[in-house]
Amino acid sequence: HGHYYNDFNYDDKYDIFLEGHTHRSFLRKDAQGRIIANPGSLASPRDGYCSYMEIDEKGMKVKSIDSGALIHWLDF
Repeated sequence: HGHYYNDFNYDDKYDIFLEGHTHRSFLRKDAQGRIIANPGSLASPRDGYCSYMEIDEKGMKVKSIDSGALIHWLDF
């Protein structure tokens, strides 16, 4: 959960860091090339999008539950 651990206070090695609790969706890479991601919220979004995340061998996508529209994406 993002209020306990996030990419600013987690010191173990990782390639992909999935966090939550903020109810805001995002996908980004840091300066070391690590991916930090948050799927957002299904029912109580704080960014205006009820969203979920899909991950496969090609990349990561955050999509709107309501329309299926792509909100954020990151190709591997």
